[in-house]
Amino acid sequence: HDRILNIRREAAAAKRAHCGFCGEFAAVAFDFLMLSGCIYPLEFAGYVSPGDHAFVIVGRPKESVASDPDTWGEDVVVCDAWAGRVVKSKLYWSEMPSYPYTVHEPVIDVRWPIAGDYPSSREVGVPV
Repeated sequence: HDRILNIRREAAAAKRAHCGFCGEFAAVAFDFLMLSGCIYPLEFAGYVSPGDHAFVIVGRPKESVASDPDTWGEDVVVCDAWAGRVVKSKLYWSEMPSYPYTVHEPVIDVRWPIAGDYPSSREVGVPV
């Protein structure tokens, strides 16, 4: 719940500032998809060291291997808002931006839906 609140706050700050890095862009995408009532599981994800990158995974089955996009299935997509791209899971290794020289295994930061409701704008302290 706390991580979801922080993602919502990060998204609100990025929208107010009209700028951000990949983490802020991913937060805005995650927030938008949640508020739009997306019926698929959403994951705020990324990879680190060397380099780093953040993005949103849409529709990954919970029983698949989080670090292996080849197990996610045909219908899963990666929303890379910073790069302005949506990448099918089977193209993750070849189509995701590489930082600095290679794409790394994704690491899931938070998965939604989780227990409880998506925090309201009032709870987060951001304007509606």
